[in-house]
Amino acid sequence: FVEIMESNDHGDGLAVGRSSSDGYLTKMKSRWRSLEQDTKEEVYSKEDDDELEHLESTPLLVGRSHSLSCKSKVHRSGSRRVLKVSRSESSLVLLSTVANFRDLCEVSSNVKSNCIYRSATPNKAEGPDIEHILHTLDIKTIIDFRERDEAHRDEGLRQLIVSFPETEFKRGGQRRSLRHFFSSSSSLSSPASSSSSSTTSRLQSQEQLWPTSEDGRKLVRIPYVPRKKMRGVVFGLLGMQQLMKVGGLYVGGGLACRPNLIKRAKSTALKEFNKIGLFGLYKVILEKSQEEIFTLLKLCADPSNHPILIHCSHGKDRTGLSAALIQSAIGVPRERVVLDYSLSDTYGNSSEGKARFKEEVPELDPKEWARAIPLTMEKTLAYIDEKYGSIDAYLDVIGFDVEWRGKLRNTLLWTTSQPRVRVGSTRFASPFSPLVQELERFGSLEDVDEEGGEGEEEEE
Repeated sequence: FVEIMESNDHGDGLAVGRSSSDGYLTKMKSRWRSLEQDTKEEVYSKEDDDELEHLESTPLLVGRSHSLSCKSKVHRSGSRRVLKVSRSESSLVLLSTVANFRDLCEVSSNVKSNCIYRSATPNKAEGPDIEHILHTLDIKTIIDFRERDEAHRDEGLRQLIVSFPETEFKRGGQRRSLRHFFSSSSSLSSPASSSSSSTTSRLQSQEQLWPTSEDGRKLVRIPYVPRKKMRGVVFGLLGMQQLMKVGGLYVGGGLACRPNLIKRAKSTALKEFNKIGLFGLYKVILEKSQEEIFTLLKLCADPSNHPILIHCSHGKDRTGLSAALIQSAIGVPRERVVLDYSLSDTYGNSSEGKARFKEEVPELDPKEWARAIPLTMEKTLAYIDEKYGSIDAYLDVIGFDVEWRGKLRNTLLWTTSQPRVRVGSTRFASPFSPLVQELERFGSLEDVDEEGGEGEEEEE
């Protein structure tokens, strides 16, 4: 990975951007790719001055592969210039064991980097990826949108999670500690709001102490539409005849201790639930998990919780909707919000993603439920506009009012342009990702296979 640094006679200043000259990039790329990992010097003659002038005026970013990182500095030397390349702290992080991992800033340069990340379940994280998450990215808070039972069905060694003391959000303001770590945590006082609803008042009076580890890490479990509530949603979709059938199977299975009858009841209900599709699921979350969404946004508004990793199972639906609400709340353009959502389609539509859906919920059609197509998010955001008037109006209803939104914007938006760490995953990387497009443009992902795993090159 080569990061070009804006340079002058008196010093060097880091600047990251993109060049508009394809020919220039291609010519320079061939020289950079020839350099070794260790410090090297490459001298360019007078004939290259025009290109190097362009280099200083238009800083750019190119990727090598995996975690290799270099910083390049251009210095004047009479009529000749020297391009010095040296190893540095990583400015590019590509995870190989965690799918669908990216920074929320990836689709919008106005959003601060290294604040909020999103991914599929990180329970398969191993080796260097754990080191990256804990130390390179320095994740302080993990927010999991799944119930504990669902999370424990994950495959993997779960090596990462043991570093994060776990607390579960419980509706009505109570928290249930799942591990015995009760060191002090920062508290968030709620902004006063004369228009707060009774639900908001109850939420804002909640105790804001979250158990953390000695180094300030924590895992907050915020289940969207918990199982009991979802059961009511599903039953509400059934006709009278179907409801009597499903109810009979549940009761009969319970009384006769026959799990197969209960399984048939669940299968029958889920087949009906399959008809509402992802758009229907997102509407259910927006209406039935407003307290949970409020809590998520409040955690994101407090910089002491950062960096934050939000995830669910695939990192596509509960995580995708959450990311869309966060981005919309701080003013990210809608087309960029939709783009970020759609980047998860590569993983969802992969053989692994569809296989996981078939294994976890065989009653749901993977052609619908495993995807993340732009139209689904477009319809979801249009639904919010139609029912509430705007995203801001929806956030007002759930208690995340203008004062909270201002706090979130101040926390997540740049006031000036800044360099950023670029983060992604080599597992099922979407071809529409801005980062992937930049890396592929310079031939830097040529050793990543079609399924998103690492190729034959084992270079670190």
